[in-house]
Amino acid sequence: IIAHNSKFDIPFIDKQLNRWGDSINLSQGNIIDSIEIARRFRENGKDSLSLDNLMKTYNIDSFLVELITAQVSPNKLARHTGIYDCVATMLLLKELAAKAGGSDISALI
Repeated sequence: IIAHNSKFDIPFIDKQLNRWGDSINLSQGNIIDSIEIARRFRENGKDSLSLDNLMKTYNIDSFLVELITAQVSPNKLARHTGIYDCVATMLLLKELAAKAGGSDISALI
């Protein structure tokens, strides 16, 4: 699982899976958290690691995020919906991978 702030997201995922009568083992070993990755590249230890702030830091255009989100789910354009945050996190990880000298997430893990 890839998430931004997995400590916040995982309880929601668990709750939904339980509603469906399912569960998965969400140990730290199978979660990639973009906050933890971004922390490694943070130049000022006091900078916020919020998704909005990181989008600004790495020049990720919120309009681009909305355009991609509209292709996936036209009815879910609002910021901080699951789809919007997935797209923003994907673009953030792409930027962090480039900063690490790679072209994909394997440069970060």
